[in-house]
Amino acid sequence: MSLAACGTMGIGTNHRVNVHNDSDQTITATGGHGTVKIDPGKSKEIRGDKPIQLTSKSCATQTIDTSTNIAALALDFIPGVFFGLIPFFIDAVSGGITNLPEHYTYSC
Repeated sequence: MSLAACGTMGIGTNHRVNVHNDSDQTITATGGHGTVKIDPGKSKEIRGDKPIQLTSKSCATQTIDTSTNIAALALDFIPGVFFGLIPFFIDAVSGGITNLPEHYTYSC
């Protein structure tokens, strides 16, 4: 049972993205943990398990999307044969099924 949630307890997930502002204006990053301003030429770490919206005054909104944690899903399948949907459920509730990219550069 202790191996039932590979994305949560085993291989882990990435719910942090380092956003670098490569534009000439301040941008606003909005995600699951609130709103953060990032000055031009600076970087900030944003946390969350949902897509992050990046906006500025004169550029189109950009979205940092999450991706599926394929390794966690594959490893959930093996104990899932024995424990039913428990491994998938634990990873889904804890956010272990999705990842954010490690780095993202905003440019306008």
